[in-house]
Amino acid sequence: MPQFPVQQWTVTEAEAGQKLFNFLKRRLRRGVPTSLVMRWMRSGELRVDGKRATPYQRLKVGQVLRIPPFAVDEELPDEAAVVESATLDLPVLFENEELLVIDKPAGLPVQPGTGHGDAVSTRLAKAYAHAPFVPAAAHRIDRDTAGIVMVGKTYHGLARLLEAFETRAIHKTYLAWVRGRWPFAEETVLSDRLEKLWEGNSQRIHAGRGKEALATAEPVKIRPDASLLLLTLHTGRTHQLRVQLSSRKHAIVGDRKYGDRAPAPGLLLHAHAVAWEGREFVSVPVWPGPWDVRSMLGLQQPPPDEAPPA
Repeated sequence: MPQFPVQQWTVTEAEAGQKLFNFLKRRLRRGVPTSLVMRWMRSGELRVDGKRATPYQRLKVGQVLRIPPFAVDEELPDEAAVVESATLDLPVLFENEELLVIDKPAGLPVQPGTGHGDAVSTRLAKAYAHAPFVPAAAHRIDRDTAGIVMVGKTYHGLARLLEAFETRAIHKTYLAWVRGRWPFAEETVLSDRLEKLWEGNSQRIHAGRGKEALATAEPVKIRPDASLLLLTLHTGRTHQLRVQLSSRKHAIVGDRKYGDRAPAPGLLLHAHAVAWEGREFVSVPVWPGPWDVRSMLGLQQPPPDEAPPA
């Protein structure tokens, strides 16, 4: 069982602002139980700048923590293993000291779950294993939805993103192919109330009652069999766009959960653009055959030999 002596940890700029308990959860080695950390605080063994500490006090840059000796139950990974997995295996649209903008592929969840160990968060944890603060996504998009995910690289950066999402200072737009001819030529407001209901062992979102859900839909291309919509979210409910469109008899192409049964190359819903503080980040989906949107958005033409959708 690995043993660790008394240690002195200095709060870095990337870590400043978070609560002591969260700081310790991020910094401590695996195998240190929460009960032990709380006992350190109650007994005064854990100190911040030489003073007794409380779990929820905010840490400042340069503060020094005294960590008492402890042991962990699991062996730590060796340096070679950490270095080998240090590359972030995700497309990056933008990066600075506080912010990381990722272009998430379809099929990859933001957080791991049952049957899905690989996720954006686990890849970030591997890539930034030795960073003072492991970057974290400030929001989620569905596993089968591709596109932009905003990540805080520092605690301050993450807190700013969370506040911006909470106050709706971040503007998110999606692209989606829906079944049928969209009946509106101009931008249209989608206003509903959505609630979660259990159906067997899973939850499903229904329109009719519950929390307010607002979005706007603007047609990019209208065809007799399908329409391409530019969708702007004004609230962030679970499966919001999928349910709002399905309830109007225009299910998103490939959305098996909410009513589309026709053949499709996957869920054709894409987190297309995010605007915040004068910056706009854009991700363009590469969908096959007649679903390709690049020419419709004034971008490069699709290759002539591209296969039709499955």
